[in-house]
Amino acid sequence: MTHWVGRSLIRNTMSVYGCSTSPGTYTVPGCDAVAGRIRNMALIRQDAYATWADFETIGEWTTEELNGRAILIRGTRGEMPEGSPNFADGFGDKDQELSGREHSATVEVDWSATNRDFMNTLSKSDVWHVALQVGTGSNKYHLISTVPATIVASHVAEADTKSKLTYKLAISWSDIDMALAKSVPANLY
Repeated sequence: MTHWVGRSLIRNTMSVYGCSTSPGTYTVPGCDAVAGRIRNMALIRQDAYATWADFETIGEWTTEELNGRAILIRGTRGEMPEGSPNFADGFGDKDQELSGREHSATVEVDWSATNRDFMNTLSKSDVWHVALQVGTGSNKYHLISTVPATIVASHVAEADTKSKLTYKLAISWSDIDMALAKSVPANLY
């Protein structure tokens, strides 16, 4: 379908079986690649996430941390593999369509006996979004879950005598969208 607006020709992209929406503009990545590995993480309580105005300003992080609605966990190591897609039956000639994604991350933090109760409580809670910090220097990003995550903490004692005891956090959430990517404010961690 074609529409004339003033002197401009606007094409309405309609697929045969319904409306298609443009995915927007693709931005070519610059020369500064973002380094992998989860280096730090934060927990954002669900009520704080709902009212958070700007994840990229230090003031909000400081306020929410002081109010106990954000918890910073410094010096982690971990990874976040690609999300596993879920599909549903499609309509018309379309066999299937994306209906959701299963996201996961594994994060290790230094072990401390005093954190046992914190880790147990965290494992039983369902109100925390995760913000996983990747990148280095001035090129740091949080990958933030768009829904509260399930977080299960475990003690990890490897057989290697040079290893040290850690907590391993198995993190998962389900959402059709990928995690938000927001710049990490300077001096947050």
